[in-house]
Amino acid sequence: MKLIDIISNAGDRVYAAYAADDAGGARASEIQESGEMYLETIHILSKEKSAVRAVDICEYMGYSKPSVSRAVGILKNGGYIEIDKGGHITLTELGRRRAEKTYERHRVLTAVFVRLGVPEDIAAEDACKIEHVISDETFDAVKKYIGCGECGICDPNREAGEGA
Repeated sequence: MKLIDIISNAGDRVYAAYAADDAGGARASEIQESGEMYLETIHILSKEKSAVRAVDICEYMGYSKPSVSRAVGILKNGGYIEIDKGGHITLTELGRRRAEKTYERHRVLTAVFVRLGVPEDIAAEDACKIEHVISDETFDAVKKYIGCGECGICDPNREAGEGA
């Protein structure tokens, strides 16, 4: 099972929860699983394309234009993405950090599960579920336990499951 299949099975709703930022103003600091999946998709597409548009997200995720438009609007209002006049979508620093964090979790967890003997499609599907709920402390402990950095699993240029 490819990452896109997993993302497509997750649903097409994005909600932002607002909390105070460091300056004391309202800012989207937490997004739910589907929002992280959109950010992860934008991150993946931006590695493959010079410009990401809503239609690219629709095609990649298999979602309708209205669903993607709604999600993109919420992510933009939350400060996770910017959209230029040509409709090109880019991750803000906040969005990039969140997307990279989610993608790293997906890659590492998938690789760990594959190393444990789980078939790659199931490993990727399970990793996709866990990547959104695992705490930073637990994920850091998993990386430490597997010797992340020594085996190449944590290399940000690797795809999930590759070389596991």
